[in-house]
Formats: sequence, structure tokens, C-alpha cells
Amino acid sequence: MSEIALRLEDVHVAYGNSQQSVLSGFSMSVRKGEIACLLGASGCGKTTVLRAVAGFERLQNGEIYVSQRRVAGPGVHLPPEKRHVGMVFQEYALFPHLTAQQNVAFGLRRMPREEQQARVTELLKMVELHSHANRYPHELSGGMKQRVMIAIALVSRPSLVICDEPTTSLDVTIEAQILDLLLELREKLGTSIIMITHDLGVIARMCDRVVVMYGGKVVEQGTAQEIFYNTAHPYTKGLMDSIAKLDTKKGERLKPIEGTPPDLFFPPKGCPFAARCEYAMDVCKENPPYKYQLSEEHVTNCWLQHEFAPDTEFKKEEAVAVEKGEVADGK
Repeated sequence: MSEIALRLEDVHVAYGNSQQSVLSGFSMSVRKGEIACLLGASGCGKTTVLRAVAGFERLQNGEIYVSQRRVAGPGVHLPPEKRHVGMVFQEYALFPHLTAQQNVAFGLRRMPREEQQARVTELLKMVELHSHANRYPHELSGGMKQRVMIAIALVSRPSLVICDEPTTSLDVTIEAQILDLLLELREKLGTSIIMITHDLGVIARMCDRVVVMYGGKVVEQGTAQEIFYNTAHPYTKGLMDSIAKLDTKKGERLKPIEGTPPDLFFPPKGCPFAARCEYAMDVCKENPPYKYQLSEEHVTNCWLQHEFAPDTEFKKEEAVAVEKGEVADGK
């Protein structure tokens, strides 16, 4: 079995003085060299997951491991600089008064000068920006700034890089170049990547594993192939249908998901998607769903997999309940 680069176990995160978790019972893992994607509507908790992994949010419950080392959990909260996690955000967080190479060198201030310069040169060559090392941020294009951000993320030789919509503000040509760069770095360095994107094309091209989130919870996760072609949750299908594809015809209306997301401070008792799901049963509204295993990688939290649920396009013969609540069978 491949080495696990990141593991989150039953993670809960609450904001402010609230005891109500906005991220509730979140679990996932990423293998070494794997690219995983968090998929879901704005406000579902994706960025909270990344912030918790990076060390910017304390856990209310649960544990986080990076390369088998526990970085967060009961009595443990390593600061961001000690987690060996690189971060690439959609905003270009560069010092405007420093050049590209000075921005990269900022995280190496305690390193001897000769070693620092060698490492900065190595990183800028790696992201193909060494010829622009002495330019200031205002002299760089959006794609160049993002390359600097990637170089900064790699300063500490992290085993994991987290990317929060790293290509959102870039045009399609530059986006392709940045995605190619991330794939190349994964191949060269064996770095694992966990990223957020709303672009299904990016997911299909980049990601080995997809985690679909809704209302602060995981509703489905599996390989990209399984999520796209063996969808097991109505919300995942709704996302696919609400986004334009290459074969979408001119004038064809996209199918929106009716209703609004739940308030994470006052979550529903049952499945968070029940109020918007056309297949919802009484049990969906009253009880959190069981977790069902569909394959080694593919799991879903949905009552439609229950043996007594009606036959729908989502029900899979191979589904096996692996985590059960206190609801009696058939209720």
C-alpha cells in the first residue's frame, strides 16, 4: 500500500465561540504523490479543511496526520511553519517591495546566504522563472506571480502542497501552464497535492481522488473515474448537471439545484442535502445517513444505498454499510 501523505480523522472545526461545528466528522486521506480535489459549492467547508491542514484553524475534535506525524489533535496543534505543508492561494500574497527572488528567499532568512541563494535559484528554475528573478510583482503577469507562489510553497521541501483555487484568476492558456507545472512537480518531487477547484475539466485532468462536500460533511469520495462515471449521491449528480460541458448546446439551459444550502450554525438533523434532494425520504430528514462502501476507494453517505430504499440511478448493488448510526433497519 502506498505511503499516506495526509490523513484527517473525524475532524470537527468550529468558528469563534460557537460550539457548533462548521466542519463535522470530516475524514479523508491522500497518498504520497497523489492529487486530491475538494469539490462542492461555496460555503460547504472546503477552505476550512485546507486551513485546518495548514494549521490556521484549531480542531474541536479529531486528528490530522501529515506524513504519519500527528500535527493536530487532542493536546496537539503544531503551528503552520512546523507542518511541512506548502500553500498556494488564489490571491498573490507577495511583498510588493521585494523582487521575485527576494520573495522566495524571505522564508529562508535563517539559512546561510550562499545556501539561500542556491536554493532560491533552484526553485526559480524549477518554476521556469529564473530569467525574471529581479522583477517586482507589479512587473509580473498573473501566471508569473502564481509561479512565484508555487516556488514559495516549495521552500521547505514539503511532502504536501495545498492549493486553494490556484488558477481562478488566470486565462485558460496560463491556467494550462500552471496545471502542467503542478503535474511536473508532482512527478519530479513526489509531492502530494490537495486542491480546491470548481472546474470539472481541471478535476478530470489533474485529480486522482475527489472528495465531494456539502454542508460541512463528506457526501461522496472516490477516484475521479468513479465520481464522474459511477456517481452515487444526488448532490454529486446535481453538481455535474449544473455546470456547462463541452457538449452543452448553444441555448441549452443548465439544470440548477433548487433551494439553498443549510446554515452550518444550525444544521439539519439528518442528511444536509435532504431539503434540496428530489429523492429524499423521511429517514433522510431525521437521521444522518450511513456510510456505504462501493469499492476500495469509493464511499458515499446516502440513505439511497440502504437495502430498503427504492431503486434509483444512484443505488449500487455493491454498496455495503461500513458505518451505522442508531437508526433501526427499515425505519
